[in-house]
Amino acid sequence: MKKLFLLFVICSLFSTLRSQSVNNIPLREIQAEYVEMTVIPKAFSSKKNILIDYGQVTGFSLAPKEAALRDSDGKYIDFASPMEALNFIAKNGFELITAFSPPTENSTWRIYLLRNKNFKARAVGE
Repeated sequence: MKKLFLLFVICSLFSTLRSQSVNNIPLREIQAEYVEMTVIPKAFSSKKNILIDYGQVTGFSLAPKEAALRDSDGKYIDFASPMEALNFIAKNGFELITAFSPPTENSTWRIYLLRNKNFKARAVGE
């Protein structure tokens, strides 16, 4: 019984390390050197969601589902603030280059340009 419990704990730890994904790609495995993270407020909540744009094809909405950061169950990951989201993304191998708000009146969105430190550049033709 102890061995079964230990196996369950180890599997749970491994799955939580790899559970954050964008468009079904684990966050640490995104193959793009630069990404754009957009922090958007959740409707009727103080929480925030983040969208990750690494050049993937997305739908035509303002918050395309293909860009949403999700957990292993496919649910949006909520953050208390943009800084919590930025710290989370930094722990996953991204570094901040610059941040700005869209040039619209009363915008509550924040956009962060990030460099993916996990990215391995390949030679042209590989």
